[in-house]
Amino acid sequence: MAVFFNGRLLTTPTVATRIDDSAMANKNLTVENNLAIIGQSVGGIPQTVIKLGNPQEAAEYFTSGELVDAIKKAFAPSAETNAPQAIYAVRVDPATQSHYVLAQDTVAVSDTVATITSASKQITLGTGPDTPADGEYDGWRVIMTSGGAIGETNLIETFTADGLVCDLRYDWKTDPSPGDTCDMVPAALALESTDYGAHTTRIKVKVAAGTSSGKYISTSFDGEEHIEDNLGAVYFTLHYTGAATSALVTVTTDTITVKAGVLSSEVEIASCDLTVYDTVSKVSDYFDTIADLSAEYTPKYRDYPTAGKFDFVEGVSIKETDPTDITANLQAIVDWFNGLSEPFVTAYRPAAAGVVPDNIAYTFLYGGTSTTPLTTDWQACFDVLQVEDVQCIVPLSSAAAVHAMAVAHCSYMSNAGAMERRCIVGGAIGETAAEVILRAYC
Repeated sequence: MAVFFNGRLLTTPTVATRIDDSAMANKNLTVENNLAIIGQSVGGIPQTVIKLGNPQEAAEYFTSGELVDAIKKAFAPSAETNAPQAIYAVRVDPATQSHYVLAQDTVAVSDTVATITSASKQITLGTGPDTPADGEYDGWRVIMTSGGAIGETNLIETFTADGLVCDLRYDWKTDPSPGDTCDMVPAALALESTDYGAHTTRIKVKVAAGTSSGKYISTSFDGEEHIEDNLGAVYFTLHYTGAATSALVTVTTDTITVKAGVLSSEVEIASCDLTVYDTVSKVSDYFDTIADLSAEYTPKYRDYPTAGKFDFVEGVSIKETDPTDITANLQAIVDWFNGLSEPFVTAYRPAAAGVVPDNIAYTFLYGGTSTTPLTTDWQACFDVLQVEDVQCIVPLSSAAAVHAMAVAHCSYMSNAGAMERRCIVGGAIGETAAEVILRAYC
């Protein structure tokens, strides 16, 4: 029976040999040599794996701390040993972001002061609207005006009329107490620090009128400032050219409606569903097809999405000498915060928000915390590393319980996990030789 062997077809009985020298090849470029390090740091998202290719990235992402120090040493271990190809770093200590909720520039407050009767991520108002309805305060800002949490802001995500319960977006840094008071106004934006930890409470933000238009926004952190002036965007212009004495436009989250007719008795002549006409050019083209309406989009915003992006207006006249600007000034502020020009803060726009934020002097963010890791925090870090391609793992802890977790993790991964892995652990600084021997024995 003919067989293929070493690239040849053998048809008659014969003796054939082959020399396999593949094990002698340099494996540095073909075999992964990845190290995982778990430890505490000043910055970085907790219990999340971050792949690093050089020590500079460690300082940029985790700021400082024992995790950063260990990563720097691991990338330059000695003149005799190569560094790992990549380091998978995990911050173990729990930490939270800081935040600040900006109020709208134009507000209509029906209940300016309420009493907190239960604290945590959910509060119950002591008073409420005269005829409460579900969603009455959705997207509103709460700012504490008395008690230990005075000055802290939060965002009401859902309001339940039955019981006057407000579900909030953020945990309180200091829990309000029953009887504390707060002001509530519609929110414009919720600003959240990009980093996690107590140091993020040193971030401050300022909002002012733009020099010529829009808003002036500034963020500052430890002397580093980022500024943008005249923040705003005119997505398109709209003009009524008909014979009616009045023409008005109303813009909401997902609809732009135009009414025309006798003053105070206008009737609808066009309604644009922004979930259907989902780009600026499509919206402009839609209105351009309606009799007595003329629209023109700004070329740079041609393909920008529309639903939930426009500034809200109600009953604004478009029967003017000049076309009326349909703006997205609030979204321009969001885009600046969430773009590459500003590194400290990201912006969350509530669904009910459509008015630019009120002006404020420099104000610090609230809420960022860092706490000592518990045993469960270490275990969470080992768990997230189960799906990563690492060959060695180092927990920066002298605790025997953490070392036991590392051993159990490597044993599981090397067997059931089918990804061979080993761990390196060490004692505390200043341990005696006897203590080190005892630790190794145990």
